[in-house]
Amino acid sequence: HSPFCLPLTVVWAALQRMTSHHLDDDVDDVTVGLQVQQFLDEWHFRVLHSGLAYSWDRCEALVKAMDIFEATGMAISQEEKERLAELDEADMIAGLVARMPMSMKKTIEHFLLQLQLVLSTATRVRN
Repeated sequence: HSPFCLPLTVVWAALQRMTSHHLDDDVDDVTVGLQVQQFLDEWHFRVLHSGLAYSWDRCEALVKAMDIFEATGMAISQEEKERLAELDEADMIAGLVARMPMSMKKTIEHFLLQLQLVLSTATRVRN
């Protein structure tokens, strides 16, 4: 089922907005949440396949991902990151999206795609 337990029509509409090639003035949190979900899925995959899973648990891997969000403009304390990492995935993503400034929400799709490319390249080079 959907990570946010949303009706399929809502998810479909959000996915269509995600694939549009223009930046709207109004960015909705569902779309941003789905983009963050997709990134975190890829992040976990890369952590598992890089060998970091031997030294990082789920919470530490999530805090490291949140460190990246913090470095790109999200105001979040270490304590908030650790608390969010303990939540179930849907609540954690909602908490992250709620903390993102609008400027970050508007550019998150492009940023996450670039970040996924870097992670993919780094994983290939490392292997």
